[in-house]
Amino acid sequence: MALDLTRQGLCEYEAKEAFSDTIQKAKLRVEQYAEKSVFTARNPAGAIFILKNHGWSDTQKLELTGADGGPVEVEVSSAELARRARELIGD
Repeated sequence: MALDLTRQGLCEYEAKEAFSDTIQKAKLRVEQYAEKSVFTARNPAGAIFILKNHGWSDTQKLELTGADGGPVEVEVSSAELARRARELIGD
């Protein structure tokens, strides 16, 4: 809004070498603001959504050694991750 451009117009400027770096930095500032807002809103669902879009998963696989020396897999559910996130942020 501050640049008085549509998203398409912004992308067109980004394609021009003279503006590419500046537009990329502006987009990073927007992403940083959005992510900071989600993490400071005490909203674990929002934080989980952002992290998933950056390649994180809401299950964890841990490899443990079993009695016979073979691996044992344990999965942590998204509900458990949300509970742990709430604990970390003090909800």
